[in-house]
Amino acid sequence: MEDLLNTLKSEISSAWRFRWWAMAAAWGFCSLGAVVTFLWPDQYEARAVVFVDVSSRLDDVIGGVAIEWNMQEQVERVRQQMLSGPVLETVARETDLDLGATTPQALSALVSSLRQRISITETRPRGADPRQPTDSTLTITFRERSRDTALAVVDTLLSTFVRDVVRGGQGASEVARGFLGQQIAEYQQKLAEREQAIAAFKRDNVGLLPSEAGDYFMRLQTNMQQLDELESQLRTALNRQEALRAQLMNENPSLPPGVSTPGATAAAPAGPLGTLQARIDELETAQADYLLRFTDEHPDVVSTRQQLERLYEQRQDLLTALAASGSGFEGSALATNPVYQQLQIALNDTKVEVAELESQIDEQRRRVNELQARIEVIPEVEARLAGLVRDYDQVKAIHDELVRRLEQERLGTSAVADDSNFSVIEPPIAPFQPTTPNRLLILAALPILGFGVGGAVAYLLSLLSPVFASVKTLREFTDLPVLGSVTLIETPAERAATRVQILGLAASAVLLFVTFIVLIAVREAATSAIQGLVA
Repeated sequence: MEDLLNTLKSEISSAWRFRWWAMAAAWGFCSLGAVVTFLWPDQYEARAVVFVDVSSRLDDVIGGVAIEWNMQEQVERVRQQMLSGPVLETVARETDLDLGATTPQALSALVSSLRQRISITETRPRGADPRQPTDSTLTITFRERSRDTALAVVDTLLSTFVRDVVRGGQGASEVARGFLGQQIAEYQQKLAEREQAIAAFKRDNVGLLPSEAGDYFMRLQTNMQQLDELESQLRTALNRQEALRAQLMNENPSLPPGVSTPGATAAAPAGPLGTLQARIDELETAQADYLLRFTDEHPDVVSTRQQLERLYEQRQDLLTALAASGSGFEGSALATNPVYQQLQIALNDTKVEVAELESQIDEQRRRVNELQARIEVIPEVEARLAGLVRDYDQVKAIHDELVRRLEQERLGTSAVADDSNFSVIEPPIAPFQPTTPNRLLILAALPILGFGVGGAVAYLLSLLSPVFASVKTLREFTDLPVLGSVTLIETPAERAATRVQILGLAASAVLLFVTFIVLIAVREAATSAIQGLVA
């Protein structure tokens, strides 16, 4: 730290030799800066502020029903358009800035200059997502030497903004409605053509089209399933019929001797069946008597049982022959046993059911055969019809979407017409005091900068004319031993001359500051006087 301080003292001491050069440089820099400041042309800044509301008070009403008019995109488009060449050429003509641009090159340079000096900045609320549309303010600023010209340029740009945003949105809506209307008319014609094609196809393919039961393969599968169900029911009915026949064979048509049903009189069968039945009754009575006295293996019991089995078979054969000859249902007119009669009724019902099932099976088999015979034709017809219907559905879906969008566009346009999406917060305005240069700030900073420049000049001169300020510096530079040093002792006259020089230097510095304070005061007084005259 001590070395740093010694070095700093040495540099300051070396630069102090050129103090008058430093003061002269400070005065020269400040004088030149003052001249440049007062010759610097005035620049007036005109500005206008517009508030852009990307939402609308109608959003809660028309949200999701009308096409949303994207105010953010419209403003951004107009913002870019305002800085385009044609718009800026119009601004130059309306504000007479093009009077000096007599050639295309000069006009192009003027447009480029306007584009660089016109600023259109957007200010969003703090914390707003830059990727999402949100309410914001647009500030249009322009700087020009003439205050009136600056105001005229900003006013023209603001008028262009308002005109293009409102008319641009409405014009786009009119173009969109016209396009949608034209497309709807075309798709209505396409719908009519598709409907006629489907009607003609159905008329030409009657009987081959899919019904409510489904397409061809579904109908074929359904009919085959129904055929399988009917055949299963027929097998069940036939099995039940065979079971009933077996029960009839083992059941005696007549009641045993001496047994009669209440309220009924047993009728004696006549003919061969009656004789056979009498023999069976006789053997059954004998068998019952034998079983009371003997076991089942007794020869008489065995012989009687065998005779009854043969007679049962003969009786069944006789009954079957009678039924086949059409003389009655399974001997129902000859039976006196109620159980036998019930079995006969159930058997007859089963026969009727079997006949009905066979008829239904024949009809169902005919349908299946008919569908199978058309296996090459019906699927092709159904595929062509499905293609026509699919084409119709696609055209109808587009038509319905176009109609929906047209209604939304109409509603959205009405909403925009009745609701303002932006407002001019600050009309074009420009202060009477120039925006640049800020002469007060420049004049206040020039003395400080001047002394900085003077110090830099003194330091550079000290580097050009170096001296050794101490023995240590000399020893370090030459790397030789220093035997001693001679101290300069000033006389009273020399010290008085040094004090006079220091006082002169201080007076020069104070005079520099006073001079610029006076300049600032004069500048402020002149500005106030000019503003009073304008007011």
